[in-house]
Amino acid sequence: MKYRWGGTSPRSGWDCSGYVQYVYAQNGIKLPRSSGAQKAAGEVIPASQAKPGDLIWIPGHLGIVSETEGQMYDAGSTRTNTSKRSYDWMLKRGAVFVRVI
Repeated sequence: MKYRWGGTSPRSGWDCSGYVQYVYAQNGIKLPRSSGAQKAAGEVIPASQAKPGDLIWIPGHLGIVSETEGQMYDAGSTRTNTSKRSYDWMLKRGAVFVRVI
C-alpha cells in the first residue's frame, strides 16, 4: 500500500499509525490514532518477550513485529511504502516493544 502522511486507509494510503490502527481493527482491536497514543494503549515489554503482533515503537514511528525474527511490518515513507523490513534501525534509536493484547 501507498504511504501517505496522516492517511488511514488502504485505498488512499496511510502512515505508520494509520496502518497499525487499520491492522488491529481488522482483528477486532480498537487503537487510538497517533503512534504515541498507541504505545500508551499497551504495556512495554522486554525485547526478549516480543512476539508477532506486538508493536515496536520509537517517538514518531511504530511497526508491527513480524513472524520473522528482527523484522516488522510498517508504513515507513514514500520510499518504502508499506513493507516488511528490518527493525534494527529502530533498535539503534532506543525502540521499545509494546503488547496491546
